[in-house]
Amino acid sequence: SFSIVLGCVALLANATVTLSAPRKEQRLPPEVISQHHGPVDITGEKSIYDSKNDSFTVIGSAVMTQGGTVLKADQITVMRKAHTAHAIGNVHLIDPELEMWASQADINLEKETLELENAKILAKRNTYHLEGKRIRKIAGQNYTILKGFFTTCGCEPGTPDWSLSADKMDVNLGSSGYARNATFSVLGYPLIPL
Repeated sequence: SFSIVLGCVALLANATVTLSAPRKEQRLPPEVISQHHGPVDITGEKSIYDSKNDSFTVIGSAVMTQGGTVLKADQITVMRKAHTAHAIGNVHLIDPELEMWASQADINLEKETLELENAKILAKRNTYHLEGKRIRKIAGQNYTILKGFFTTCGCEPGTPDWSLSADKMDVNLGSSGYARNATFSVLGYPLIPL
């Protein structure tokens, strides 16, 4: 097992150093914001440090944690200066606000943005469910979904009461949503093309 932390000068086993970049104010509850701060730890079976790019790649049972957020994948590469991570294979992110699965993910740790391939997102509090070939999360709870699916019907397993699928969707939770070439479905049956 191997452990590093973003912000350290050299590769150290079990080192703890916090990110030095300032955080911008967000409209999230303080308890949620505090769960996204702190050191970033990475563990895995094998690690590779690339001094040219100042990056760490962890292969095999890779796990990255920061506060209350845990990212698991077959492989995770962290670009220290850019504060970004790229995860490949069986990507699973568990966060205080949501749970996400994807085949691959690009994460900006400072801006808390995501770009996901073949992804599924379940919100824990707001009971929304997103799926898509490509999902991009920008600041706040705003998403762009390609070849996707959206519903606010609970996150229970099975077919939701209603859903919207579309070639492209822009979803701004708590505000608005836009869809192109969309279909409204009830209990999994497509009813209304939009």
